[in-house]
Amino acid sequence: MTTAVLPFAYEFRFFAPDLTHELGTLTQHGVANVPVDTNESYLVSRLTIDASVKIRAGRIEIKELTERTGVLEGWARAVAAELPVSGEFFMTEAAVRLGAHLDVEKERMLSEQDILQIASSYHGLTLAAVAKRRTIFDLDQCRGEFTSITLGEHQADSIAIDGREAAAVLGKINTLGFHERLNESYPCYLQRLVFYPEAAEP
Repeated sequence: MTTAVLPFAYEFRFFAPDLTHELGTLTQHGVANVPVDTNESYLVSRLTIDASVKIRAGRIEIKELTERTGVLEGWARAVAAELPVSGEFFMTEAAVRLGAHLDVEKERMLSEQDILQIASSYHGLTLAAVAKRRTIFDLDQCRGEFTSITLGEHQADSIAIDGREAAAVLGKINTLGFHERLNESYPCYLQRLVFYPEAAEP
């Protein structure tokens, strides 16, 4: 397994205010890469958690949930594009997957600020500006990820295990002792956090 982005992966992810102990477990079982800091703008939908749309480093990146296998979710990378993108691209590739039916001029070229403004004006969408410090771990056939997250005043940790083969991911979750955790994707977590903050952990 490498740190390269996979076009499809089975994923198991969980969040908590502090996952320092679990980070120690990852460190014991895997080989850590150099931490990377990013700033990412997620378009969070009130209507669905089956798509992930975010902007980072001048690109819009879209993933969609394509299957569930037991406790695992299968996420496919649908499309990614350099900004600006056309209004037609944004409507058909991003907005529709988020359950939002927007009326944007097809030929209009949209910058990051244009997209964020359009999203913030639609009642079913909101924005989440997330700062991350992410460390990737090589775990044999799987990949591990530890991320420290900052969203406004909210801070949390996330750990994910993913890979091409469901059996390998399930085996690694059991080995690491993470099998009793709730699998929760970024779209699900951010929806809960920004739309239903009373349901988020303290």
